[in-house]
Amino acid sequence: MRAPIRIPATASRAVAATVAAAVLLVTAGCAQMAPGLPDGTDAIVAAPQSGDPAHPQLTPQPQAVGIGPEEGAGSVPSTVGPPSQVPTPVRNIPADLGINLYWHTIGSNAVVDATAGRLLNYVVGLGANSVAIAFPIFTDGVHPTRVYGTSGITPSPAQLGRIIAAAKARGLRVMVRPLLDEANLLPSGAWRGSIAPPNVDGWFASYRAFLDPYFAVAKAQDAEEFVVGTELDAFINSATQWRQVVADGQARFGGLITYASTWNTWDHAQVPSAVPGVGVDAYPPVHLPDSATVDQLSAAWTAWLKNRPASVLAQTAIQELGIPAQAGVYANPGAWGGATAAIEPQVQVNWFTAACDSARALHMRGLYFWMLDSNANTANAASYPSGSFIGRGDSAIKTCFSQGWSHS
Repeated sequence: MRAPIRIPATASRAVAATVAAAVLLVTAGCAQMAPGLPDGTDAIVAAPQSGDPAHPQLTPQPQAVGIGPEEGAGSVPSTVGPPSQVPTPVRNIPADLGINLYWHTIGSNAVVDATAGRLLNYVVGLGANSVAIAFPIFTDGVHPTRVYGTSGITPSPAQLGRIIAAAKARGLRVMVRPLLDEANLLPSGAWRGSIAPPNVDGWFASYRAFLDPYFAVAKAQDAEEFVVGTELDAFINSATQWRQVVADGQARFGGLITYASTWNTWDHAQVPSAVPGVGVDAYPPVHLPDSATVDQLSAAWTAWLKNRPASVLAQTAIQELGIPAQAGVYANPGAWGGATAAIEPQVQVNWFTAACDSARALHMRGLYFWMLDSNANTANAASYPSGSFIGRGDSAIKTCFSQGWSHS
């Protein structure tokens, strides 16, 4: 399978071009949309990204996109046992304690079911009560006119529905996160927050048509939350267009509608006012050495989070909390290094622990750790590059979730 690369959630307009070459984070998108796939869709080939846990196994494979019994080729992964269940006390925790499952594995229904079951059992085993199902969507360049999915990468609404159903069968809350991939933006030094459609209304019309069947399947499978936009800085002030997107979501989905801001727009209160729910992809720079203690890191996290008042924090979920397990990344936690970077697990463990401590103490709505790739084999952590938390930061995740949570 293939995974796209992405400019970090932390990138601002001023630094996007500089960071683009260095940062390799994933985003997501979908394959079957309201009308069919546009001409040329298959021409976009997303490059492997260094933070992808499955990077060593990535092999481009043409896949069919559909909503019938067989959705593409692929062999069925190893057999998965009965669904793990979120314990009742964990289900009853009001905050969302979650993992981002980045889904770009396309195959038959049997492949999707087996893969989802295996990975969601791992998520439940970490002590989570929530999962964000992120998937890649695409736009056609720096000056785009449309939004679409890509065959072999983007799950169809039917496939997404199967994944949601598998999560719900385990007692997990579900957040749906379509994420604008940047594979065809990076060559020009652009990122998702700097796209400039020649006709904003036209671009949003395409975006709304694309989201429509995903709203429907999210409702049909009882998902709790739908993220209608992530890090789209260029559209922060597009209130009329966001109101239309929100109205679609309220009519077709009916659950919580949210938006995920970049860390530097969120902490300056630059968020789309028309979207009711608050979220942030949190990669704040902290100028501390690798030897910094958890207490020092937590103090830095708390100072940053307190840029927003307690009333906002109580409504805010950290939709992405991630950092590579490598040296020197506290000053730029969104900067994924190369696939051969030396693994430093304690850097990731301490960052996760500190962020969790701060968010819990400030009674935030929850947090989702970034990310579990849909190609991941959770029993094979040693082969994964530094972006993976499997066998590293997942120990801190498990501790974080086990401590309980409340939010006001």
